[in-house]
Amino acid sequence: MRQFALALLAAAPLLSLGCTKNSNDASTNVNGEERLAPPLYKNVPGAVTGNRAGGINSSFRIVQAAGGVPSDLYGGACIVFRAKDLKYTAMAGKQCSRDEDCNTGEAKAHYCQHGTKQCWARPDPVGGTDPYCNRSIDYHPTPKQWQSDTDIAISEKPIPVPQHLEANAQALTITLLKRKAPANAPPVTEMGAPTPIP
Repeated sequence: MRQFALALLAAAPLLSLGCTKNSNDASTNVNGEERLAPPLYKNVPGAVTGNRAGGINSSFRIVQAAGGVPSDLYGGACIVFRAKDLKYTAMAGKQCSRDEDCNTGEAKAHYCQHGTKQCWARPDPVGGTDPYCNRSIDYHPTPKQWQSDTDIAISEKPIPVPQHLEANAQALTITLLKRKAPANAPPVTEMGAPTPIP
């Protein structure tokens, strides 16, 4: 009986390894043991909807996806406009390859659309809350952790367009997703397709 129990104990690690050996989501830790890899996520920008008469809105959706990053589902999205449509002339005159190239002092929030080398921005908020954004950091005192596979609106009601927005303006949604680690890693951003604002 004792020999049978010892044989079972000796076989247990082999049985255990056999259970995880065939997993496609397995990785190896420093001890050489296999463990499940964390899920990878992307934050997908929604289309900007609405018009200047009734207001605009958009959404974002955090989904598991190959090529994503490990995340605790903190992040969000903002609606941004072409710099020239906001009459940010210095910013509009730039060709950019990184966000910092669009820093002309005309707006705190400025972004480079790498494919077109165009600068995009949003007006500085008046007061505390930015009406064009819905981000984890906008919730106090505890940042909001989003539900995955859920469409999340930027606003519960239509958002007025910026004053003096040019005719034939365009807007898009930019998403951000905070990486799980390291703590100081920059968030992953993604720009949606531009939408005309009638």
